[in-house]
Amino acid sequence: MQALVLADAAGANLDATLKIMASGSAASTMLTLKGQPMADHDFTPLFKTEHMLKDVRLGLEEAQRVGAPFSTAALARDALAAACARGHAQADFASMVEPVEGAAGTRIGD
Repeated sequence: MQALVLADAAGANLDATLKIMASGSAASTMLTLKGQPMADHDFTPLFKTEHMLKDVRLGLEEAQRVGAPFSTAALARDALAAACARGHAQADFASMVEPVEGAAGTRIGD
């Protein structure tokens, strides 16, 4: 999601950016499933933000219990919590792109 915000802010074509990302080391099921919905701000729920936030919190609790660092999950938790605070708890977790856009002072596609 940060790469999409960066690409858009730089004036890159988002469709081309997604194709390039999908053909390289960034290729993943998550990019395939969530890249275009993030770019389109289509947050039709497939997996609700509030449920993803719960799962990430559980993962962080387990990491803390065993003493393992999990800083990327903490960043995801913060973006998911911010998306919930923006009213997207019932929306798809692709909505976590909006707090990232807000931090960058931009909105993809504008």
